[in-house]
Amino acid sequence: MSIETLIERTASKDKVAFEKLYNKCFKLVYSVAYSITRRGVDAEDVAADVFVTLWNKAESYRGGSGKSFLITITKNHALTFIKRRERENTAITEDLNAGSYGIEDNAHNRLTVENALNVLSDVERETVLLHNSGMKHREIANLTGESLGTVTWRYNNALKKMRTFLQGGNNEK
Repeated sequence: MSIETLIERTASKDKVAFEKLYNKCFKLVYSVAYSITRRGVDAEDVAADVFVTLWNKAESYRGGSGKSFLITITKNHALTFIKRRERENTAITEDLNAGSYGIEDNAHNRLTVENALNVLSDVERETVLLHNSGMKHREIANLTGESLGTVTWRYNNALKKMRTFLQGGNNEK
């Protein structure tokens, strides 16, 4: 079955067609996403988003090359992903620079910020990323079911760990 036919059937919420489309096109979508994000994990996230979008909005397909349609959706999702990641890294860097332990300009390097995030536990990283995606500490507390004090403490403690890492210290998760 052609990609075009599978997209049209997906627009009608045909689950079998969607599964076939996924199996037939995942490598293409992943490859395009990887060429933009340059990271396997990020490419997987983008690919998942593409297929969710496709399921929800396949009716926007107006004919033509199904492959081009998928590539366009993938490029748009990957570019949005990159912009969001850069905004998060910038926000984290600004928070780190605003702290009383000021850090060097090397924190502006995305890779440095990503490495600093890697010194955090999963819960700490989640708190930092949620806060830097625009959520208030109170909103994070409501989302996680924890007290506001716990979330605020965890966020500040995570920033201290990241500052220590960025200043050349050694951190344990």
